[in-house]
Parts: sequence; C-alpha cells; structure tokens
Amino acid sequence: MTGALEAAEMRLAALQGLAGDGLFSAEVARLRVALYTTLGRYDLALDIGLAFLASAAGIVLPRHPTPAQVDAEYAPLRAWFDEHGVDALRDWPVDPDPRRRALVNVFADLVPPAMYSDQQLVDLMLLRVVRLAIAHGHCDASANAYVCLIQVLGARYGDFASSRAFGELALHLIGERGLRRYQARVLHTYATFVVPWTQPARGAREVFGRAFEIATREGDHTFALYCGRNQATGMLFAGEFLEDVRQTVEAALARAKDANFRLVVDAVLAQRTLLGVLQDGEPRGERMAEPVEGAPVTLVDLAYWTYRLQAGLLFGDLGEALESRRRAQACVAVARNFAECGDLAFYGALALLQLRERDQTQEAALRHHLASLDGWAAECPENFGARRALVLAEQARALGHLAEAADLFSTAVTQARRHGFTQVEALAAELAAAFHAGLGREIERRAYLRHALAAWQRWGAAAKARQLQQRHPELQEADAPGPTSRLHELDVQAVLRITHALASDIVPERIVETTMRTALESAGADYGALALWRDGEWTVRASARMVAGQIAVTQTPTAFSAEQLPVTIAHAVARTQHATQYDDAREALALAQDDYVKRARPRSLLCVPMMRYARLIGVLYLENSLAPRVFTPAKAELLEVIASQAAFSLENTRLYEELVDQNRQRAEAEERCARRWPSSAARAGSRRWASWWPPSSTRSASR
Repeated sequence: MTGALEAAEMRLAALQGLAGDGLFSAEVARLRVALYTTLGRYDLALDIGLAFLASAAGIVLPRHPTPAQVDAEYAPLRAWFDEHGVDALRDWPVDPDPRRRALVNVFADLVPPAMYSDQQLVDLMLLRVVRLAIAHGHCDASANAYVCLIQVLGARYGDFASSRAFGELALHLIGERGLRRYQARVLHTYATFVVPWTQPARGAREVFGRAFEIATREGDHTFALYCGRNQATGMLFAGEFLEDVRQTVEAALARAKDANFRLVVDAVLAQRTLLGVLQDGEPRGERMAEPVEGAPVTLVDLAYWTYRLQAGLLFGDLGEALESRRRAQACVAVARNFAECGDLAFYGALALLQLRERDQTQEAALRHHLASLDGWAAECPENFGARRALVLAEQARALGHLAEAADLFSTAVTQARRHGFTQVEALAAELAAAFHAGLGREIERRAYLRHALAAWQRWGAAAKARQLQQRHPELQEADAPGPTSRLHELDVQAVLRITHALASDIVPERIVETTMRTALESAGADYGALALWRDGEWTVRASARMVAGQIAVTQTPTAFSAEQLPVTIAHAVARTQHATQYDDAREALALAQDDYVKRARPRSLLCVPMMRYARLIGVLYLENSLAPRVFTPAKAELLEVIASQAAFSLENTRLYEELVDQNRQRAEAEERCARRWPSSAARAGSRRWASWWPPSSTRSASR
C-alpha cells in the first residue's frame, strides 16, 4: 500500500518459512506472487507459486508447457462441455474443503505474471482450475478462471460463444452464488477481455468503475492499478471523447507511480503519448522508452506499437505505420484478447492496403488481419462491423471495384456512427472523401470531408482536425462563422434520402417506417418513438429499436405513456416547440424522478418537435442507452430536418385521406340524387366536371 515493496518482500519471505502448508501458507504464497508481479519479477513470482502448489497440494505444472500439453488438458474438458454444457456449472456445488479452496486460490495470482511471460502456461493453468472445479466444486478462484477462459476458448480455439457463457457464469458466481473474494478481478477481467469481443464496447466503462471501487475498498491494489490502464484502453477502442480518456489516463498514471508499478506506468505513458499526438500534435511530458527489438516482449510492447501504428496511419506517415505494425505483430502472442489486438488488425490492414505492391509476408499479414476481422465481426458486429466494412472498402478500392467500395464506405460511416465509434466514423469519412476525389466526384468529396472534420472534432482529436483543415483549406472556409456554418455537420446523404423518400410516398405506414429508420441510423440511436398530436390527444404512432444490429420498427399505435418515452420531456418539447437534449440522462437532476428514465436508464437523449409551418404535428424521441454525448448539436439539427420532412408528409397524407373521404361522400350523395332526380344530377355532374378542369383554350394557354 505504501510502495515499500522491498521491505514487504523480506517479511513475506520470512513468513513463508514459518507458515507450513495450511491455509496461512497459501495466503502467504499468494501475497508473495502478487508482490513479485508488482515488482516486475514475473519469473520469480511463477517459480514461487508453482513450487508451492507442487509441495503443498501435489499440483504439478510444467514451467514452460508445450502446445500439445495444453491441447491434452483441453480435450477432456471439451468433451465434458459438449455433453453437459456450460450452464450445468451454474448450479454446481461449492468445494467444501477450505484448505483446497485456499490452494486453488493461488492460481488467481499466478495468472497475471504468466500472462506477461508464457501464454501456454496461462492456458494450462486456466484449464486446470476448471478441471478442479468439475472434480471438487467451485471456489473463489473458479470465477476468476472462468472469466479469463476467453483467452483459451476464444483466442486459441475460436469458441467465442462458450467464452461469453463462461464470462456470464463468472458474474453469476460472484453475484447469486456469493463467491465474491475476487469480484473486483472478475469485473475487471470481464470488461477487459470479454466485452470487446462479445458486447458493445462502451458498456465496459461502467464495469471498470465498479471493479475499481471494489478493488480499492477491499485492498486489491494490484487490480485497482490495472483498472485505470485497461479502462483507458477500452475507452480508446470504443471511441470515447478523448478528454475523458485523458482524465482517466492521468489518474491511472498518478496511482501507478505512487505504487511504483512500472508495468502499468509504461502502459499508461504509451496511452498518454497517443493522446498528445491526437490532441496537441506532439506528446506531452514523460514517455515510455521504445522497446528494444530482440528483447523479451510484453503486453505493454503491443500497446506501444499499436498506438504508434494508429498515429502513423492517421497522420499519413505510412512508413512509420508499417514498421509499427510489424513490431506490434511480434507481440500479439503475449497479449491475446486485449483490445489493442483488435486495433492492430484494423489499422494494420488499412496500412497494408495503402501499398501499391506487397511482398509475400505483407500479403500473408493482410490475409490474417482480414480473417481476424471477419471472425470478430461475426461474433460482435457492434464492435467490429464498421471496422471490417472500412477495411473491405479499402480493399475494394485497391482492386478497382468502385461501386462496391462506395457502398462499403457508406456502410462503414453509418455503422460506426450508430455504435458510437467516432474515430472509425471519422477515418471512414476521410478515406471515403479521398476515394471520391480520385473519381472526380466533388460533391461527395466535400460532403465526406466535412463529415470527417466534424467527427474528428467530436472525438476531441484537435490536432488531427487541424491537419485535415490544412490539407483542405476549403474546410476552414466552411468552418468560419456564417449563416450556413451551423449546418456544416448535417449528413447530406440522410437529408436527401429522407426528402426523396417522403416526397414520393403517400402511404402513412411507409412514411413512418422511413422516418424511424433514417432517424436511428443518422443519429446513432438504439431506440426511438414517434408521437402524434391529433384531435387534442397524443398517440405513440410507432417505435423502433436496434435488435442484433438491425432496426425493428413497430407500428402498432399505443397510449402516450411512460412505457414508451419520457412524457415530461415530450410535453416540454411540445410546449416550447424547441428540441431538448441530454448528454447523460442518468446524471441529469431534472430527470431524476421521471418514471421512464428511472425504468429504461437511457444515457444520451434527444427529443425534437415535428412542425408543419407553425403548427405542431408531434414529437420524435431518440435515445442511446449505452453511451453519453452521442447526440451532438449537428445531429439534433439533422433530426429536426428529418422530423420536419416527416411532419409535412404525414400531414399531407392526412389531408389527402380527408379529401378522398370527402369525394367518396360526395359521390355517394350524388348517386343517391341520381336515383331520385336523374336529369338534375346529370347537370350537376357536368358543372362539377367543368369546375375541376379549365376550358380547352385556357388549358392551352396555361401549358
């Protein structure tokens, strides 16, 4: 706790000799392993822990297992999973032997140093803990092993479905089953390893916050330090606002320096360097030393080179990007399942596709990156769909498949915006602008450039935004204050699409469908509702929700209530006839008592009026339940345009339906008259026809 690690080492070593082989000795061994891990002496930590397990429990593990030994450990477990399923372990008994539970708990502290030195050993230890749980029952270390199993099942054997199931099993054990000794580690590891590959990335931030709070409260100082660094990694991967990332990084760096934890210090310094380049154009303050090629690699080396790859690619230094990609690839084996692996494949593939010619090694690396992105996108399209689409767009461009490339660029921008990956959205728009510039498509080029500039600014990458403006001076003119500058972030494609679609349709169901789909896609929302004001009453005409990456629209009219949307906000928008926006509804005191907000727990929230001239037609409500600050002022303006177009179309449709109904009633009346007074009805019909159409001479003049 005080950073006096050498003194702690001496005392623990003395205690180990007196502790025997019972519960106390297991706790001393566990603490010694954790201490040497903090000191960066991973081999010594492993030697002490493995020697203790062999002498006290008869659990003998090879110091450097072979892949064949790992496969042999996995084979019987795979057969057990296939027969019983992972869910069978949810109700599995707890190991009744306290000594055996204490011995197995030593594995929880052996996993981190093994991760820094020997991935084969990591896999073997995790599989052994699962076998012990099946044989004797769960213990606290079981939950920690289960949440780490994605390194074996996912990264090694490609079974991400079972990996996610084991992650949920771990949460079940620390929750419903009460095995909470390692709950901070389980939450931390779930956010670090499971979320990026199986769930929307922005959900990790809240889990990291809980993990850090528990680790700090319970004195798990090592994992409290890991939380800050890995939370910043997750935020960078998810495209969160860079100033928020910087605050997380600075706090993590201060804590790691106080604890003298050099591994975390270096990792956070690598993150701060990237932030300095993106925000200021150059790194700030102390930097991590460049890893020496040929020396043993660590997961920190992967982060260092992946961030340099990213910076080189974004700022146009292809040589730097390619060399950093090569160095990062050499580190992957010791850092599986960290989010940097995903960014290595993404930025690495984009860098390789910039080359006009590639050698065999580079072609093989590109194929490997593409295969990785394919697999990850299949398992988690929310996190990797946009990344994969952008890489495929660049590949199609390089191959000369122009129509396919244009569609894929658009898909990448749309998906990235929908799921909050602002950095991917910005890069996709910038590369799309370059693609259309090569084809001489000036309108598309300018639209995508403005979109890219707005996205870089929204991410907080001020230096990158300045570089884009310097390369394209017209962007500085467009960004200058003026009567039209307030709309510079509008999605031109979305406006044109909604205008054309609604102008050519008079079927209310299709108008509502188009409105809801375009609104969710354009704003990056995951839920929306459309409420109409008719004959003095409110009705929720439709709702839409993102389901497995697809928009599902429901058009069954329902009551205007807190089951569908925050009624207080809708009433306020209707009364003021101005849009209302909340960056984070969960933190807004004004919404603390709102029934819908308390139940649905949305994050970003936006509600815009639907106006036809000066008359209110209804309101359009949107939310994003995963991330704050999704709805920028530009998106709010875009949604007002969409809502206005929809209001006009819906009202015109209503008037058209009323006219048709009036004509039907008139025709029925005339038919009744015709049956009573045939001659007068004929004259009336002639006069009516003449009143609808001008005389032939008038028609000719008008033409």
